[in-house]
Amino acid sequence: MSSETRLTLTARSRGGDQELTVLSLRGGERVSALYEYELEACAPRDAEGRIRSLLGEDLTVEIAVEGQEPRTIGGIISSVRVSLHDRTFEAAGGMSEEHVLYGLTLSPNVYPLSRNRRCRLFQATNLAGIVGECLRGFDSTIDFEEGSYPYHLAVQYDESDWSHLERRLTEEGAYYYFLSKGDRVTVCLADSSPKAPLATSLSERGQPGVPRLLRWKERQRLVPYKCGIVDRDSERFSLDVDAEAEFRSVIQGGTRPVRLDVPCMNEASVGTAEFLSQRFTRFGFSGALGEAAEDDLDAEARRRVDVRLQQRTAQGFLARGRTDCATLRPGHAVEIRDADGRVGRYFVTSIKQRVEAAAPLAGLRHRASVYRCDFECLPIDLPYRAPTREPVPFVPGVETATVVGMPQHDVTNNEHGSVLVRFHWDERPEGMSSWIRVLQPSAGTQFGHAWLPRQGDEVVVAFEDGDPDRPLVVASLYNDGRMPAGDRRRHRDHSSIAVRSQGGTSESVSHWLIDDASMEGTSYLAAIRDMAWTSRNDCLLETGNDCSIVVGDLSGISREPNQTGAVTEGDDGAPQYSVDVSGSFDKDVLGPLRSYISGYFTLRVDGMTEWIGYGPVVLTNSSLTVAGASWTQIDVLSTRVCLPLGSLQIVCGISSIQYLQVAAMIRSTHGGPRFTHAYVDMLVHVIEFENGIVRCNINGRFEFDVTEDCSNTIGQQRQRVAVATQEASTCNLVFGSSVHE
Repeated sequence: MSSETRLTLTARSRGGDQELTVLSLRGGERVSALYEYELEACAPRDAEGRIRSLLGEDLTVEIAVEGQEPRTIGGIISSVRVSLHDRTFEAAGGMSEEHVLYGLTLSPNVYPLSRNRRCRLFQATNLAGIVGECLRGFDSTIDFEEGSYPYHLAVQYDESDWSHLERRLTEEGAYYYFLSKGDRVTVCLADSSPKAPLATSLSERGQPGVPRLLRWKERQRLVPYKCGIVDRDSERFSLDVDAEAEFRSVIQGGTRPVRLDVPCMNEASVGTAEFLSQRFTRFGFSGALGEAAEDDLDAEARRRVDVRLQQRTAQGFLARGRTDCATLRPGHAVEIRDADGRVGRYFVTSIKQRVEAAAPLAGLRHRASVYRCDFECLPIDLPYRAPTREPVPFVPGVETATVVGMPQHDVTNNEHGSVLVRFHWDERPEGMSSWIRVLQPSAGTQFGHAWLPRQGDEVVVAFEDGDPDRPLVVASLYNDGRMPAGDRRRHRDHSSIAVRSQGGTSESVSHWLIDDASMEGTSYLAAIRDMAWTSRNDCLLETGNDCSIVVGDLSGISREPNQTGAVTEGDDGAPQYSVDVSGSFDKDVLGPLRSYISGYFTLRVDGMTEWIGYGPVVLTNSSLTVAGASWTQIDVLSTRVCLPLGSLQIVCGISSIQYLQVAAMIRSTHGGPRFTHAYVDMLVHVIEFENGIVRCNINGRFEFDVTEDCSNTIGQQRQRVAVATQEASTCNLVFGSSVHE
């Protein structure tokens, strides 16, 4: 086959198409890389300005080899170089004085995407969605055979659009190449090299109409054939995610079987930490627990470990060849025919081309070259995976962000206490992150801290291992719009923990405040609504001075700590304990109730007092005072009072007995005379019996003198003693030195 070449260069400028004189083309293409071709051309001296204006313009190069379909290479001019020579060089025949040499660099039309730099978020999407967003406005095709590659969160952080896209493709084991047809350049993306389209066939023996294979070299080297990955998923009961893989397949290096599992590499296993779990979540953006992600995390782990292993085994066998075929393209398959030991199909990973065209101008020493194309390939049954070249962006410090969430909710979180934030560099108008876990001082099974930031709070976000795809909320910040509670002048003296009620104002705050100003040290605990203390064992409340419990109207109670540190004392200077209840006060005691009072006991009742007893009632060495205008009522089923020698006095002030009904039996414990009084109504002045005297006088007293042990038993089914006091009078029951049961 003839190998004479003809180059035609067509440059499409802003003013229209123009054809330039091209002298040479050098460059190459590689799978998962931006290609670059260097062109050398000449133009009249007066066209220098027009040549410089080609920068950034579309350009199409056509390489035509006799007997083959023309090969086009399209793109944009990414650089322009102009070479000017002096008269001595021109006179020597190096260049016509009417022309100048210039150089052009041809790059893919997506080249501008590799020069920008920005930060943005991709959420609830997949790899195809990221490709579509990054390549918006450019022609592309997607042929993903092995999966959809979902992403719950993907962060492009301080990197170019192309670097970010290339990084995502590499970590998933996908690759890209460029296809030029006419003046259109298409970015082709795929993930399965064994299914690559066939570009051409090559024959070593030079069959008619078939491009020739001119040179062939093979290289095999030791590579690891075992790999394992590990990860942790915070949304699973079993946190560990791991997978392992081995490459035991026999590949065909032409007609020769090739094994990569060389025994000496048995211990050369590669272990890597992968971060898959953040891409799979069961939570929607409302925080509700929903269905699991479409792709199972364990299945993705198994696929990912295969990818990591194949990125290494793809370097275990490499073939290099040379051909005169101009239509060979990276990302395609080539069929080798009539080649001893090399017959088979291979996946082309790269090509290099150098073409010299005959000089169309007198004085130029360019001669047409023979077209040659050097290429690299690997057996079609050895999966190709692009090696990791782009480093993952590293976040060197922390970022600040604002907590966001669902409308009409102060807090939007999922069951793991994660929140949503908006980074200040997020370009989306309504942008929010995926669920981000919140750092707590402690977190265990059904114990630990649970402090969640609210919507609008400014938070500090750190990134695990500096990976922008793995953020953690680690702290909150005050700012001018969200200041600490209380007087700003006293912030230096106050340490506090405050929680505002959801939907409440700045006054709706429950907090614990410590005023640590000099010589104060006041601690204050307040709840805006209910407060419950529970102790499953002992509870000790100890105070060195006053202790007060106020129940009901708190309008007159100061909620601020004592500013002076003074302590209120009783009249005698002793600490006081008081309980103030503006409503009802109920006390239920299932066992004995005992109260010890070393001083006096005062019971003041402004309304009716009712005492109901279902068993014996015993009063021992104590006094009862009822003060004020009141109605006092005592109901008993049975009352037994045992008196030793002594006296019983009922002393009444200015009062009247409105109703007194007693059925009583008084008897001596030694079998003495019995006294029974069945009914007493209104006023009884004097009742005498053998062993004592009972006197009743409105302005006087009841007296019962006992000269021997006796018992008083009132045995009616229900007895009532009613005493009405008037004004500020008192009614005292006074016991002498008696001891009572």
